Amino acid sequence: MVRRYLKPHRHDRSFLASLVASVTRALFVALLMLQLWATPAQAQPSFSSSSPANATHATAVGNNISATFSEAIAGGTVSASTFVVHGGFTGQHGTGGTASTHRDATLTGGGSTTLTFDPGTDFAPGELVGVTLTTGLQNGSAQALSAARVFQFRAATTGGPAVFSNASHDVDSATDNARATTLGDLDGDGDLDLVVGNYSQVNRVYLNTGTSHFSAGSDVETGTTHKTRSAPLGDLDGDGDLDLVTGNFSAVNRVYLGDGSGPSPPATTSKRRRAKL
Repeated sequence: MVRRYLKPHRHDRSFLASLVASVTRALFVALLMLQLWATPAQAQPSFSSSSPANATHATAVGNNISATFSEAIAGGTVSASTFVVHGGFTGQHGTGGTASTHRDATLTGGGSTTLTFDPGTDFAPGELVGVTLTTGLQNGSAQALSAARVFQFRAATTGGPAVFSNASHDVDSATDNARATTLGDLDGDGDLDLVVGNYSQVNRVYLNTGTSHFSAGSDVETGTTHKTRSAPLGDLDGDGDLDLVTGNFSAVNRVYLGDGSGPSPPATTSKRRRAKL
């Protein structure tokens, strides 16, 4: 007896090939989904700790500043604009410049969980230093820091008996009706200059000669008097030098943007609000 084998119809072969391809694709997708499910997603980075710790009051003037995060921070997102350091006396510290402008800092640690800011030029004794970590810091997956972080510390002084000698000299021969005084490095030469806020007189700036003596005072705003009660300094526009705000009694408060050379130029911004006493 002769057996005859039937050849599969060409439509049957096409159906089988299509079925095999479909099953293969389904298995591939299932394996891919299983792999994705088994691989945990990278978490958004968050701040963990800092050194010095927040509210520390005896940090060495040359101390580095470090910040640790839950995830590695991509090096391309680390800069002086995302790891911002401001000194209450010396202004903003940055990178890519010179010591005279406090721009001789270095930032390291990109690609790791700990960033370190070496200020280069030491902070001033007793200076309050503020650090801001912005959401511009990101991990390798371009996920931003979960929240910006701000912390402060104060640079240490060398200590002493808290006893002062008799006054050795006057700040200036002129008589001021002073209500507020503030120290800060206005001209970037490394010593502390003096701002005097006067009541019903022109406010004055005295530049330190480096020997605790001051040069002849100059007007903050020529010919304009205010009833100034407070005169804090700070880097308001982020350019590395100190700017001045005067809080005036029953008058417009004033902002003076510094240019790093000494006395502030005329006020460029004002806000009408009665100063708090």
